[in-house]
Amino acid sequence: MFTALVGARFATAAAAAVIAWAVVVAEMVTVSLVVFPATAAAGFGLACVVLVGLSMAMAATVRSRQAVSCRCFGASAVPVKSWHLWRNALLLAVAVGGLVAGAVKPDGSVTPTASVIAVAVGVVVAVLLIRFDDLVELLRPSRIGP
Repeated sequence: MFTALVGARFATAAAAAVIAWAVVVAEMVTVSLVVFPATAAAGFGLACVVLVGLSMAMAATVRSRQAVSCRCFGASAVPVKSWHLWRNALLLAVAVGGLVAGAVKPDGSVTPTASVIAVAVGVVVAVLLIRFDDLVELLRPSRIGP
């Protein structure tokens, strides 16, 4: 997707490569921060910043009408479309929810039952998001004819 920024003249090839690496590092830091209650709020805040940045890059790609694959969740031949922005909006809502939850219960204490439920819901949502392109194609009305 970052190559689309070059094609749309939003960034040079060198800048796009730096941005791509910065996103990877930011995502790893985000996960590391969210895992620990003391740093979870910072992790959710960083997740919000990364998601807004990625969404802006996606919006630029959609506007440029370039056929660039979204490889956010692995290899995909599906070009970036507006539904990817909706997916990012959902992820942003989850990150904001994490920020709010941390503000409501800042000590980070969680019951074992809540932990099991959170992990189960997280796994289901992760699978749905990873297979998002396939689900959209499956549920989208088919076009008949040339």
